[in-house]
Order: sequence, then C-alpha cells, then structure tokens
Amino acid sequence: MDELWAALQASPVAAWARSARWGYAALNGAHIVGIALLVGAMVPLNLVRIGAALGVGRIPAETAARLLVPFAGAGLVLAVGTGAVMFAARAGEYAALGVVQAKLALVGAGTLIALALHARHGRDMQRAGPRRTAAHAALSLVMWLTVLGLGRLIAFVG
Repeated sequence: MDELWAALQASPVAAWARSARWGYAALNGAHIVGIALLVGAMVPLNLVRIGAALGVGRIPAETAARLLVPFAGAGLVLAVGTGAVMFAARAGEYAALGVVQAKLALVGAGTLIALALHARHGRDMQRAGPRRTAAHAALSLVMWLTVLGLGRLIAFVG
C-alpha cells in the first residue's frame, strides 16, 4: 500500500497541489464550498424527512428532495474531487491518520447508502415508510456531521 501512496504523491497533480501556493488555497476553498453545498443541503433535507415522518413537516419531503438533492450531489462531487487532489499531495501522511481513514469510510458509506436509497426509492423516500425514512435521515445527519467534524480534526492531528 505504501507504494500506491508514494506513486499517488509523486503524480503531477499532487506535485502541483504541493507547489502551487494559490492553487492549493483555491483547491481548499473549492473543497469548503463543496462541503457547504453537501452539508447545507443534507441537513435541511434530513430534518424535513424526520419532520415529515413524524407528521410535523411543513414542506413535503419530495419537494425538499427535488430542490436539495441536486445541490447535495454537486457538493459531493466537488468535495470528493478536490479532496482527492488534496489527499494526493500528502497521501502517505494522510493515509496513516485515523481521522482521515474514518472520514473516508464515512464518506464512502454515506455516498453508497444515498445512492442505493435513491436508486430504490427515487426522491420519494416516504415509499420506504415513515420509520425507515426517519431512521435513515437521522443516520445521514449523524454521518455527514461526523464527516464534517473529522475533516476539521485533520488540521489538528496531521
């Protein structure tokens, strides 16, 4: 595995990320925008799904999904793309950090769960039933907010 991290770190994109001061700053800023789009869409969507499942939602969950899922998807693509380049810049170091491993595992799990649910139910999660919808929304909130917290921790443990 160390060879993979070394090769990734030696790539032209990784070398650029390490040497382009303003390029890396722009990359980091784009990563934050991606996270803001993702989390900024997922939190209200999941709160609506929990509220709708409990009978107190004012916005129909399907309407919220139609409005927010595209922003969450765009944010995920932007955050993962920019995060991959930032990871490559110091792949060996980042790969050894437990917080990075946990963050990547949660991003992968959260993405796969969302894609599977979207493939099965589309934007109408209510077809899954109110309890399952609320449970998924609560799990999603915990997962994505944990990803956010782990991402911040990287600066302090790396």
